[in-house]
Amino acid sequence: MAFPVDGSNHWEGIKAEVNFQKNIPQLESHYGEKIIKIIHKGGTKFKTDVCIYFENGKYKNISLKKKKTITKGSFDYTNTTNFSKNSFLKTQKLIIHYRCSENSLFKSEFEESVCSEIREMTNEEITELFSENVISKYSKEKSELIILDEQTERLYFINPPIFELINRGYLLSLSDRTNAKTSCKLMCVSPNGDKIDMGLRIRVHLNNGYSRLITKNDGNSSLCIKFQQDKVHKLINGNSDEI
Repeated sequence: MAFPVDGSNHWEGIKAEVNFQKNIPQLESHYGEKIIKIIHKGGTKFKTDVCIYFENGKYKNISLKKKKTITKGSFDYTNTTNFSKNSFLKTQKLIIHYRCSENSLFKSEFEESVCSEIREMTNEEITELFSENVISKYSKEKSELIILDEQTERLYFINPPIFELINRGYLLSLSDRTNAKTSCKLMCVSPNGDKIDMGLRIRVHLNNGYSRLITKNDGNSSLCIKFQQDKVHKLINGNSDEI
């Protein structure tokens, strides 16, 4: 199923952050401290969506991922235009060539270019992109990951195992099993060469869509790299503290 390109995921996420106030009893039970306030932070530059402030003066930065149900769908660890500019050079040149051109050939050429460049990436390049744009940013902000199941209003406190594995020298590798042009399933590869399916995916797209870029008012459309967590229920069942 195609992912939304109209910004609806972003605004639905902010709504969930505001509604996060009603989860205070669950949060207090988990952390064992009284909460005095929760502040929305968010924004595309931060992993932290909300800050929880406790009565004892401490606080927690939270990266909140809301799911209508945990049995379907995915969430993004990152969806950024601020990645290494040495990545996807051919595709970036293609974007410059077609920007404001009103040429409908752009979409097919973009997809072919992305498909080619994703499959040319080495394990080291993919892992470095994930480390810089996900692990390092979560670590810098000391942001904890919480998944909110909106169907049950239950919180799941997650320590993504992929973070620890990469810090231990594991690498991310492209899966051989994919027919998609602008995304690819990722496997985690141990130093011994064993492959583990962690439900990860890399996706490359435009933040404002294809048609917007080729119009005279391109809306500053830019190339985005997304690292996506599929199989959310397996992540939760295998690695979470549930309240």
